[in-house]
Amino acid sequence: MENFTPLDGKVHKVGTGEYQLIKVNSPQSFVRAVQIYEQIETEMEILSLEAEKLGTTPNCRPCEDLLTKQAIEINNFRDSVNVYDSKYLSDNLMKLTEAAGLRFSDVDDMLGVSTGYIAKTVKKDSKKRLSIDIVRNLAELFHVNIDDLISRPLYGTSKDMETMIKFLEMLRQKTRSGDYVWRRLDKHDIEYKALFREREGSPRYRFKPKNDDTSFFLKEVYYEKIKDGALFVTYHTSEEGRERCEVLRANSACFYSDGCIRTPQEIETTDFLEVCDSADDPNGILKEKIKEIINAINSRERDYKIEFGAKQFITEFMGEEDD
Repeated sequence: MENFTPLDGKVHKVGTGEYQLIKVNSPQSFVRAVQIYEQIETEMEILSLEAEKLGTTPNCRPCEDLLTKQAIEINNFRDSVNVYDSKYLSDNLMKLTEAAGLRFSDVDDMLGVSTGYIAKTVKKDSKKRLSIDIVRNLAELFHVNIDDLISRPLYGTSKDMETMIKFLEMLRQKTRSGDYVWRRLDKHDIEYKALFREREGSPRYRFKPKNDDTSFFLKEVYYEKIKDGALFVTYHTSEEGRERCEVLRANSACFYSDGCIRTPQEIETTDFLEVCDSADDPNGILKEKIKEIINAINSRERDYKIEFGAKQFITEFMGEEDD
């Protein structure tokens, strides 16, 4: 088994089954450490249940000895995992709680720990470290990757992120100026069905390179033709009220010469490209930027659309009035 080795090399009889004491090798990431820890906990639960079944029988004492030895191994592993560099953790938690409108005391309550525990433990001068359980629960609470939470600044803007923000800002400006006139794709539209699919009654992606989170429901799809293809802006919500947005690109292979989208059988996965997904950005910058585009789309939908020829006439007429 990956990352495990036998502790004593023996197979022990425990109740109706067999059990082997295991020792954990050093994991390569905190995520893997959490997975291993959960796996050992499950093994311990099984062993404990077997011990309960045995009760006061003569075979119970050897089982208790096994439980004790394995518990020592788990504690040793927990201690080794909890020695990590926490220089980013404090700032990350501060920004995540602020973004969620919470305080550290609120997070203490949510995790069921004593008030002030997290604030004291994550201080930069603190010698203590949050336990593997708490770090795992924090990552789940804020929907971030565990390794990212402790090993990199979540709120820094990389060069790639800055490039993406500039791109999204350009889309917003083109939308507001009317250079891009988006239209909403209806789920009954043949174009919608060509690039998206329905699963269990809800719109789902037909082509999804990554982050295929089935807990999100695709609510809106906006579509704008561009050179050699089209752009799509999508908006999702979950049952818990979480939001997720994306920008996707379909290349020319997705379209017939008259501009209509090809049938699903004619479109390959490689013809559909994910430009950005707010699920990749734990600090929420991408989500807010794409929502700005969606708001711009919705605001322009209420505008009166003036044809180019009419615009020329009005401009000339207003010029005459000025004279």
